[in-house]
Amino acid sequence: MSIIEKAIRKVRKFEEDRPEDVTVTQVASETSVQTDITGEETDNSASIPKRPQPKPGTALAFTDGLRESGYLAPEEQLQRTIDEYRRIKRPVIENAFGKSSHLINKGRQIVITSSIPAEGKSYTSLNLALSLARERDYSVLLIDADVTKARVSHIFGLEDLPGLMDILQDNSRDASGCLMPTDLENLSILPAGQKTDHNTELLSSETMQQLLDSLLAEDSNRIVLLDAPPLLSTPEAVIVSGYAGQVLLVVEAVNTPKNVVDQALKSLDIGDDKALGFVLNKTHRSIGFDYYGYYDDYGRE
Repeated sequence: MSIIEKAIRKVRKFEEDRPEDVTVTQVASETSVQTDITGEETDNSASIPKRPQPKPGTALAFTDGLRESGYLAPEEQLQRTIDEYRRIKRPVIENAFGKSSHLINKGRQIVITSSIPAEGKSYTSLNLALSLARERDYSVLLIDADVTKARVSHIFGLEDLPGLMDILQDNSRDASGCLMPTDLENLSILPAGQKTDHNTELLSSETMQQLLDSLLAEDSNRIVLLDAPPLLSTPEAVIVSGYAGQVLLVVEAVNTPKNVVDQALKSLDIGDDKALGFVLNKTHRSIGFDYYGYYDDYGRE
């Protein structure tokens, strides 16, 4: 059975088993991610408070930024969400650094995407970055590769600062000078940068590959997370996913149609040398830890 067939079978099984009267306001299960947030679910950046552009040399208040923008779980759900992301990040780390039986090629490059907008993929990117940054042994770079929406950049007031697209347009630009430090010692952000009329061509260029290679070479313990666009919204998502050894597909369990997930999975170029994981959010019941997992020739469901 192929990777895609395994993934589709898992999603279909959950969809077939769910009750018809489930609503999206129900509490997340133990192994899913709750994303009842204004910004991500409405897909409307105007609903997120405008943050001032940070002063030069100032570290971004990462956790405060998430909280003020509605991207951090409320206090009564916070510990549960922290535990969920601890579960999510463990296979990510194992595949990135070869702590499992197989080392994933380009495993330190992880793309977070979804099938369609408003499924919670930026929420997942941000909270996974936060959880990974709490590790003692690794550093984390979160790249805003959703250059059209630039959700991550908007949350921290970075939308007018040079970033990914500026580097790709001018490969003489120092990439390290575009990285924004945060108040978490192990976490930095690369903003999306200025939009262009040829985003797709820039993202598919050799300069993009060289940039990722150099960012990883700078720090052998660095994990690079790329918050990518939804797969069915723009060809840019498939291009960005091609650079990563691990792809996390965020699926809104209740509202995303099965055929949409099927189409998104089929658009991915997931070979035997890559890992595909799911983050199933807005679930109404526990479906077991094995729902979040990787699907490949040596993986286990």
